[in-house]
Amino acid sequence: MKKIILTILLLTQTVNANQSIRVSFGESLEPWVSPQGGILNDVLRTTLEKEGYKLSFSFDPYARRILSYKNNLVDVVSDINQSVINTDGLKGYFSETFYAYENYAISLESNHFDISTVKDLKKYSLLSWQGASKRLGPEYEKMTKDNDQYSETHDQKKQVLLLFNKRYNFIQIDKQIFDHYRNLLINEGKISKDVKYTMKPLFGKSKNGFLFRDKKLRDLFVSRLKLLKDDPRFKEILYFDELK
Repeated sequence: MKKIILTILLLTQTVNANQSIRVSFGESLEPWVSPQGGILNDVLRTTLEKEGYKLSFSFDPYARRILSYKNNLVDVVSDINQSVINTDGLKGYFSETFYAYENYAISLESNHFDISTVKDLKKYSLLSWQGASKRLGPEYEKMTKDNDQYSETHDQKKQVLLLFNKRYNFIQIDKQIFDHYRNLLINEGKISKDVKYTMKPLFGKSKNGFLFRDKKLRDLFVSRLKLLKDDPRFKEILYFDELK
């Protein structure tokens, strides 16, 4: 009887470990997320694929990722924090926050622009990412309404290029994304690595994590995530102070 029970348990674990996990990311956002691989893709692969789970990723418009989760089309959704959970009435098991986007106002050093607040940006031409005016709070939204030189784009590589081509005084962009596209443009010979720039951290950090439909999967993910603290691929990007 004990052998039969043990066999059943092993078979159950194998079935669970081989199940497919569907993950919704909010758009392709290199280097954080992309179909070719990104920071968050790699975090999930490192923590769950090694446990035998099969991962499939979808890259959805930002609002649609929430609808996909609510409609049971995916098992995990990214870019979640407690505010999103409360606002959208989401049910599930939160990983707690372990990564953060941090947006900066970036200008060329040679311009010597003197700003210290979001409000100061209304005097300058500014190119931001699509949807920023609705997602960075009321102070930022008011600035965009008062600034007739404000624009948004979905193409963040273009953002960086237009800054270095002096088409805009400022761009507003996440540091990891900026570094990724700046290095890419340097390697393509489109901008010079010698051009200096200034970064103003006016917007704070947007802390995020994953929401899981299944508690056991969430618990497994968090336990494996803690093992990444000393992994050189992640230790400078992820933080772990809020993980239980």
